[in-house]
Amino acid sequence: MKLSIYTKYWYLLGLYLLVGFILGIYVVESQSMLAVGLFFTWFVICSFQLHRMRCPDCGVHVTYQGQISGFSISSSFIGRKCKNCGADFCSN
Repeated sequence: MKLSIYTKYWYLLGLYLLVGFILGIYVVESQSMLAVGLFFTWFVICSFQLHRMRCPDCGVHVTYQGQISGFSISSSFIGRKCKNCGADFCSN
């Protein structure tokens, strides 16, 4: 079963948030500085991994929203269509 980019994004986001929530509980319970560093490192790595997902047609990242004054704007969530080329992320 091949998943669409839209479905992969939401599965990965859910997995990353679940693991982050578990790490957050561990940070509160242990109060270890190592756990705090691991907690923040986890979210930075996850945000980069989600940002690496690209449109199969034009190659821009799936959270791309356009440009304002030459700066690329990204949203937190994926849309159902590419803002750059209009490709459908829900189809395989």
